[in-house]
Amino acid sequence: MIGRPESVKDRMLELIRQSRDDYDIVYTLWTLRDLGLAEALPDVLAHLESPNGEIRSLALRFFSEFGGVEYVPQFVAALNNDKSPDVKWTAMDALDRWGGPSEVKAVMNRLKRIVSRQRKGGGQFPVSELMYGISFLCKEAKEQEDVRKLLLSLQTSKSDKLFEHERDWLAKLMVETDGPKDSDATMSNNAIR
Repeated sequence: MIGRPESVKDRMLELIRQSRDDYDIVYTLWTLRDLGLAEALPDVLAHLESPNGEIRSLALRFFSEFGGVEYVPQFVAALNNDKSPDVKWTAMDALDRWGGPSEVKAVMNRLKRIVSRQRKGGGQFPVSELMYGISFLCKEAKEQEDVRKLLLSLQTSKSDKLFEHERDWLAKLMVETDGPKDSDATMSNNAIR
């Protein structure tokens, strides 16, 4: 058959490049990910500008799985500017995986914003955006004074802003990493394992 792609890979690449239908794009992104088609990265990049938050989130997830450090600017931009909670969650997950010291400020700002107001529902389970952010800070900047203060406030004055599974996880993390306890004002100098 002339002009028809004969393989699933070719068809998926054609769809991600040409389709304007949100459902096609969502399912194509999932399929590209499941097939491990990292070669689609340049074609997926255009979908970061989609008006559909689910598509933007899936595109970021694709970059996190098949890209790497080179996509950190896109993760930070999504964390700082996107309105979709799903996109922000995916960006925080990606930063926990690929971010470095230069992303500490963006993650700190986002965590402060998350706990600045009462949260509704039960939170993202089993791992929330907040948990990914804390994990990142513990890996990248645990000894910084402002990070230590934030971690301590999350255990004390801001603990009511955390969901139960987040509080439990944070308490375990602080024991494992020798972090600040709710009775301590400072964190030990031990590095995260």
